[in-house]
Order: sequence, then C-alpha cells, then structure tokens
Amino acid sequence: MIIKVRYLFYLVEIVHVSEEEYEINKEEITVEELVDLIKSRHPTLKNKKFKQSINGDINIIKNGRYVNFNETIKDGDVIVMFPPIMGG
Repeated sequence: MIIKVRYLFYLVEIVHVSEEEYEINKEEITVEELVDLIKSRHPTLKNKKFKQSINGDINIIKNGRYVNFNETIKDGDVIVMFPPIMGG
C-alpha cells in the first residue's frame, strides 16, 4: 500500500521535503508504526514528541482529522504532520 505524508511549516526545513510516499508491505499499519518509519527515514525527528498528549511537538491528522496512535492507516490515506499552532 502507498501512504502519502505531508509536512507543514518548519517540518519541511527539517525533513527537506514537503511531501513523500511510504510504500508499506501490509494492508494496514497503525499511526505509531508510521511514526517509527518516519523517524527511521528522518533521524532529525527522533527527538521530537509526536502529539498524542498536550506537550507534543508534532500534530498528526489523517484525511483531515486528528488521530490516536493506535488508529490504523490504510492504502490511499493522507497523513499531514505539523507543529502545534497557537493563537492569541
């Protein structure tokens, strides 16, 4: 299966791409498994906290909605990763 991952804001500078695809040899994987794959491809993200809690460095959405790490990702899903956005 193919999963498209998009990076926004300063993450583009860290990973040096705004979008990439991951080819997975399974029918589905969890968000947590994908995060591990991303960290292995981009070692600069290893120390970042992916948001499953309030103090995360990186938010994750799948097909336009926030996800938990135990949720599954299937072929064709689009994942977007971005830093927390604060306003005032």
